[in-house]
Amino acid sequence: MENTFNSSHKIGAIGGSATDWRLASFDDLVDYIVNTHHDYLYNELPKIGDLTTKILRAHGLNHPELAKIHKLFHTLKLELEQHLIKEEQTLFPRIIDYEEDPSLDKLNELLKVIEELEAEDIGTGDFLKELSSVTKGYAIPGDVCSTFSLTYQKLKNLELDLLTHIQLENNVLFPRLKANNRRMEFETS
Repeated sequence: MENTFNSSHKIGAIGGSATDWRLASFDDLVDYIVNTHHDYLYNELPKIGDLTTKILRAHGLNHPELAKIHKLFHTLKLELEQHLIKEEQTLFPRIIDYEEDPSLDKLNELLKVIEELEAEDIGTGDFLKELSSVTKGYAIPGDVCSTFSLTYQKLKNLELDLLTHIQLENNVLFPRLKANNRRMEFETS
């Protein structure tokens, strides 16, 4: 995924918070990610899944692109659910453990997980680009119902939240950990 975020910007302001996450504790940053972005996904993914199925059934004959949208979304949903589990069960507990008891070994283990997650984020970005392309930028056709409109609005909101979520991790959280790794390696050499 192309990195378009200026990391000197207070990323929290994008998500409605004035917190400068570059200065917050790792624990606070992880809590924010889970309680804001993960909670959003846990709430919205099932709703959007139901809506994409509903509009495919109602409008699929007149809008064949809905079959592709349905497939893309449900594949993305599965990927995201697995990604969230990996973050919450593996990455975030290790970050908190590292913050409480820093060591180069713990940090190197963290960086391996981060590398995997960053690769997954690229895949997420590809799904989002394709969804946006197939929906023509979430443009709502003139011959559809309010459920169709709602579905496209929710898909657009999902994209915006995911981009903010990914930017917060890839441009703030992960670089801070990588900088700690470089500093610790320098101090031990």
